[in-house]
Amino acid sequence: MTVAHLRWMLCCLLCFVLLACHPAQHKEPSPEATRPSTGTVFRALPSDFATQPERVTAIPGRIRAVFADKLLRQEFVPKQGSKGLERLNMTPDLEEILRCYDVKRVWRSMAELEHYENGRVRVVSYAERVRERWKTQGMRGNARPYEVPDLSSAAAMLEMEFPLETNIDLLLKDLRKVPGVLSAEQIVVPIPEAPYFPVDPGWVDPSDPIYDATLARGRWGFHNTGAALGWDYLDGFDINLPEAWEYQRGNAAVTVAVLDNGVDVTHPDLYKNIYLNNGEVPSAIVMSYRNASTEDGLPDSLTFYDLNVPSVVDALSASGFRDTNGNGYIDGEDVVGWWSNGVDEDRNGYVDDLVGWDFVEGNNRPFDIGEGSHGTPVSGLIAAMADNRIGISGVAPRVRLMPIRTTMNVAEITYVLGFNSVKVINCSMSLPFRGTMIAEIIRTLEPEGVLFVASLGNRDAYYFGSDPSQREEIMSISNFSPQG
Repeated sequence: MTVAHLRWMLCCLLCFVLLACHPAQHKEPSPEATRPSTGTVFRALPSDFATQPERVTAIPGRIRAVFADKLLRQEFVPKQGSKGLERLNMTPDLEEILRCYDVKRVWRSMAELEHYENGRVRVVSYAERVRERWKTQGMRGNARPYEVPDLSSAAAMLEMEFPLETNIDLLLKDLRKVPGVLSAEQIVVPIPEAPYFPVDPGWVDPSDPIYDATLARGRWGFHNTGAALGWDYLDGFDINLPEAWEYQRGNAAVTVAVLDNGVDVTHPDLYKNIYLNNGEVPSAIVMSYRNASTEDGLPDSLTFYDLNVPSVVDALSASGFRDTNGNGYIDGEDVVGWWSNGVDEDRNGYVDDLVGWDFVEGNNRPFDIGEGSHGTPVSGLIAAMADNRIGISGVAPRVRLMPIRTTMNVAEITYVLGFNSVKVINCSMSLPFRGTMIAEIIRTLEPEGVLFVASLGNRDAYYFGSDPSQREEIMSISNFSPQG
């Protein structure tokens, strides 16, 4: 996907964040107040249209399987060292396969469907979980009542981890033979296309003979001044970002969930704008420091702006919470190291999800690990910090970013919907989500007050895009060039 493409997409995203309001509290709607959602409508494709080939890579040792009710326990007691196998009603065939292939751990894809109380776990429906959230958190300020889908089959989907050297093809073949195993597949993740950088003096590497430091300070997608950037550039063909900034630069009450291949939460131009889940932070820390900074405009929430106030840094250091990676400031990597205690403090099913979630590895470190460095530049275009004399400014430099390392699975959407501050989901991937439940979840986004932005791809041949960008409920964005 081109950088220009992202900028155009984020221009539309900005229109949303400018209008988004602070979350308000609402009572759970009565059944008679709900209304059914409409069906999904797809735009027609030309008869000679060839869909975009998927660019994916398999995760070694990882599979996703759907089980019949007879193989699943609706209630269980979590056991230390059990590998998560207490979720299953073992048959001799299933137990033999998992033992022979040396299963390492088992967990539910939509972890929020496991309700923990009094030392026991009860499996609930998605509708029950959402209604519970409405009672405890209220609805988003811009949401309206709707009929929540039950997603009865969601709880039947489990993920399993095996040794990296496992012959996955053979494992899947054996597992599919077990009565009650409805489906089984290896988990794959999208491979992002390499970012495109135009060959012009403002974008090329400084070692290039044509590099011009003056032009490098400008970005035509934000503010196109025509011939000053290139002889054939169209003056004014941009997203009018300076004009938009006269009205608004984003709002910290708005969180953008970035579904991508991870985000560098230590990046000097991003670290303060990374979302911090206060539900997983020690309550004494939240209460003591949540209003230390006035920059974020969130007096009731602890943010990385608060954690980087010098007096707070000193107090935390005195308590043993030091800058563990030595970069000179407090960031997402530091807090994950400090406050990961193995306890699901906010009881959303995801343990220690302090700064988002990695659905690839199934852990709380959704960091950019060098897989093409796609999620980090995307995040920078959305919300790189402004006025810090570093790098660039994002389109909405005051919103917060929730990193989600994606496998393009419906569980990632239901996870972010559990946070009322999430008003935008950005998925700069032109690949389909997996699972039959995606249509039901997509239909809930509009009444939930959440905008889903998806890309159509990098090349004109993919103008019509693929799922989910074809869906009527999605904001689908294509690219443009500096020539107009």
